[in-house]
Amino acid sequence: MKTFTRGFTLIELLVVIAIIGILSSVVLVSLGSARSKGKDAGIQEQLSSLRSAVELAADGGSYATIFTGGNTWGSSNANVQAILTGITAQSGSGNQVAGSNATAWAAAARSATSTPGNWYCIDSTGANGLRAAASISGTITACPAN
Repeated sequence: MKTFTRGFTLIELLVVIAIIGILSSVVLVSLGSARSKGKDAGIQEQLSSLRSAVELAADGGSYATIFTGGNTWGSSNANVQAILTGITAQSGSGNQVAGSNATAWAAAARSATSTPGNWYCIDSTGANGLRAAASISGTITACPAN
């Protein structure tokens, strides 16, 4: 008469646990990257919405009062301010600049995933895209050339 033992050996269980650990670490790394890419997509989408809101908020065609004091990341217009707040939530506090004068405006927010320090920038001329950190200043009214 044959007797069969049921179950797994200790070695088999340890191998399975090791494989699960390796797979879970790969998944967690991928999720971190996906979150950063999602933040970048959110920043780009909200900057696009900002362009529309700023154009609607322009008082008599002048952009001078769009951003509080002309050069801060704040606005007295509720719609523009709501978008600025959303961008801050995606890119983190202190990672944005904006500026305006009577005839031009620009806004930029730091990218979460691309080369560290690069910024997404939009302006009143229709320019948009990723710019090097060195070309973004605190009082921009136009996106710098690439």
